[in-house]
Amino acid sequence: MAPHPIDLTGGAASAVRARQQDWIRGLLGRDVAALQSLLAPELVYVHSTGVCHDRQAYLRFVETGPAFLVVALAETSLQGSADWCVAGGLLSLTLRKPGMSEPQSLTSIVTQVWRRDSGSWQLLRAQATRPAMA
Repeated sequence: MAPHPIDLTGGAASAVRARQQDWIRGLLGRDVAALQSLLAPELVYVHSTGVCHDRQAYLRFVETGPAFLVVALAETSLQGSADWCVAGGLLSLTLRKPGMSEPQSLTSIVTQVWRRDSGSWQLLRAQATRPAMA
């Protein structure tokens, strides 16, 4: 039987939060090389628009898609065990789409699944959902 998920604290939580910050820096700098080591080969990334990317398509999106001006994670929670983590929270973005002069701001509810492989945490799955209108 698999161990029950627990709220992550200590070293595992710090490591996942550090990898989340690496992901943010990769987006802001369009640093595809840095993101390659951060993303699991079998990554599935579902954007709030419903567009779904595998690892290669996601890297192309970062390289050629909108310019990320601001990326912030807030209200994050971490649950998991020694080798996996489910992170949830709010993702705030300000981006400029190609061909557009005005930036666009978005907020999404995001769930990320991180897996520790050979001692390094990698993003395995991510899904963003726009919050319901009040």
